[in-house]
Amino acid sequence: MDLKLRRFSYVVASWLCLIPTGLEAQTQPIHPTEAAAHFNVFTAGEAIAVKTESEGAWAVGGDFTLDGNLNIFGGVDHYNGDAQATALVVDGKVNYVSGRLQILQNNYVKIADLSSSTIFELDPNQVITNTRITSVDGHFDSTPNISLSTSQSASSITADPLLDFEAAFATFETVSAQIGSLDSNVSWNLNAYAQGKLWLDLVPQTTNVINFTAAEFNALQEIKFNTLVPSATTPLVINITDVSANPEVVSLNSWPNIVGSPLSYAPYILYNFAEVQSTLEYTGGAQMYGTIYAPKARFNNRSQFNIDGQIIVAAFEQNSGEVHPLLFDTVIEFPPFNAEEICDGIDNNGDGLIDEDFADTDGDGLADCIDNCPETPNPDQLDVDANGIGDACEVPEVEEICDGIDNNGDGFIDEGFGDIDADGVADCVDNCIYTYNPDQADFDGDGLGDVCGGGATGPYYRSAFSVDVYPIPYEDVVHFSHHATVNTNATIEVFDMNGRVLKRVVSPLEMNAENEIISISLKEFSKESPVLFVRFTTDEGTVVKRIISH
Repeated sequence: MDLKLRRFSYVVASWLCLIPTGLEAQTQPIHPTEAAAHFNVFTAGEAIAVKTESEGAWAVGGDFTLDGNLNIFGGVDHYNGDAQATALVVDGKVNYVSGRLQILQNNYVKIADLSSSTIFELDPNQVITNTRITSVDGHFDSTPNISLSTSQSASSITADPLLDFEAAFATFETVSAQIGSLDSNVSWNLNAYAQGKLWLDLVPQTTNVINFTAAEFNALQEIKFNTLVPSATTPLVINITDVSANPEVVSLNSWPNIVGSPLSYAPYILYNFAEVQSTLEYTGGAQMYGTIYAPKARFNNRSQFNIDGQIIVAAFEQNSGEVHPLLFDTVIEFPPFNAEEICDGIDNNGDGLIDEDFADTDGDGLADCIDNCPETPNPDQLDVDANGIGDACEVPEVEEICDGIDNNGDGFIDEGFGDIDADGVADCVDNCIYTYNPDQADFDGDGLGDVCGGGATGPYYRSAFSVDVYPIPYEDVVHFSHHATVNTNATIEVFDMNGRVLKRVVSPLEMNAENEIISISLKEFSKESPVLFVRFTTDEGTVVKRIISH
């Protein structure tokens, strides 16, 4: 009988509803592998079988690739009223590359997508025989193939086993993160540790936790339990973080030898890789005891030594060694959380509210003790300059302008602006730019400092040097009226309040000319800079005026 395609419609097991789906405050004990039922290997995606043997059942959440000779058996769970337990569930199709997969102990298989497979319930003589599954264009005796040790009907092979891989791995990832957040609570012998030996003093009646980097774990040669050993009431969790030089591959090139009776410890040891999302590759030269819990990682088993424990991974490649079904068989306990709410931006008592009962003056939902702007509502807590003061509370910095006033309140006047004569008065307001006169004395009030009456070291200043500027306020054109006593050029420079030159005009002046007027347009600056300074300079002197626009 040839069957081509049938798809499983998995349902969520009811017990999944009892496990939190987010990384929230966890206080109840959790069985981290419960969603994997009794499967020795449980993957979210593909699995590749190359060689050796697995004495425990597999549940594959994606495609299954056969690329060598492998035995799988040890099924526990019966599905769909089957007479035999299932040793292999494939939630995708089978890719036939090479070799033979033998399903022993009369165990069954479940395959969701038969588009790549042909099922043979009869031998070439049309006699009922042990079921064989080959590639879609294969025949009964062709290889690669999946050979059962019993007869299983095609309808049983395609029947829905009621597994939900997506929901299971959502739970695994949440639990892995929760376990990964636990602090170390185990002590060990430091002298032995310096020699690569982890001699542990487990804490009774609690979950024992150790946190290592991959490099630190690779450096271990031995694990020994000084008094207590891992058990149902005293499990051991080893959290291993990814700080590999190659983020694509986290290599475990060694595995510490476990002293004592490691087979009896294995169901109570869990290696948690919460942070690893790439490939976890094991090439070490020692037998592994305990559960590999890496729900976001691909796990490549390249070691010739056996794995005595459960494997919960995103994808799996079995390329060496054997896998033995010492399933994780206890719960992980979490330390109790402080029921007292403190003001720290965290829901300490787990009631879903943060910092309740603490003062919130501005009513923005953030208690004053953590609010970076407690008197002005700012629920977003924006703080662009990261100075600890919310942007909503920042007092805008006042810009210093050149006007003879300390605008920014720093105790200095017109700092940052030019001061040619170094008298402490910026050029833009100095009534005698080239001659030192910090007192700015101007007895006749003509806008020219008294010291500029002819003896200055800069340009010659005549005592009556002045210029009329009009109209004030102006709208567009500004006129400059000046009586020159020599033939000269007038340089008119226009500055904004920051001392930047906006415009410069040079115009000739005739000696003793009547009604000598220079007109310039400042229309483009009248709106953006309503207050301007103009410096009028000739060979006879300089004067600075402040002008404003409408």
